[in-house]
Amino acid sequence: MPSPVRIAIIGDFNPEYVSHVTNAPAIDHAAADLGIPVVAAWVGTDSIPPTGPSAMLDEYDGFWIAAGTPYRSRPGAMAAIRYAREDGKPIFATCGGFQVGLLEFAHNVLGRSDLEHAEDAPDAPRQLLVPVSCPVPDRKAGAPALSGALRIHIREDSKAREILGTDRIEEEYFCNYEINPDYDELFEDSQLEFTGFGDRGESRIYEIPKHPFYVATLFQPQRKSRPGVPHPFAVALVQAAARERARRVAEAR
Repeated sequence: MPSPVRIAIIGDFNPEYVSHVTNAPAIDHAAADLGIPVVAAWVGTDSIPPTGPSAMLDEYDGFWIAAGTPYRSRPGAMAAIRYAREDGKPIFATCGGFQVGLLEFAHNVLGRSDLEHAEDAPDAPRQLLVPVSCPVPDRKAGAPALSGALRIHIREDSKAREILGTDRIEEEYFCNYEINPDYDELFEDSQLEFTGFGDRGESRIYEIPKHPFYVATLFQPQRKSRPGVPHPFAVALVQAAARERARRVAEAR
């Protein structure tokens, strides 16, 4: 029997978060549908060293950067994202992972370490991630500004379109922060591309086409996954991680 594919869920597990209790099952649904043995394990952000994280992350074939900011250790989360990005490991980031992934890219690729997240540094003069500008008008009492099912338009020439097989989807959100549109142009000539958008053109999906598999969504697709009906993004991550596992096994022979 082949050794299982190993996927790390980077985040700080909280059983009260729907996005957390549905995360590992979403991976399991995809694995069952594909017939691929997979072991998914939560890795706390405060357990990841901000420098030299490879010693503890090398065993994993893929990474899901979970929701739930502020993380206990943003440096730990950013170190994991940077490791997966630079090492070519499959990475899928959702909600808070989408946000911190943008920060990691801005800091370490674009050299803009001055950019901040309003959740962590509300008084910072330059904020890449800011409170949602147009809250959902009919959201439930006490819910985040961006919550419930909302429409996303998918760019035609994109990995997201290839995975989803459609130009329009509705997905579940549960967050308060989004990219500051003042910085959209910062990424225009970089390797990172925005490929999914809200009805007003808000950035909701990005990817790095030259990376083996790097996709991030502001929404939380794990909420829609069901046994026998896995979410396409979870399926794509498991497939990418399985390819990475096969590559590593072949190299070790």
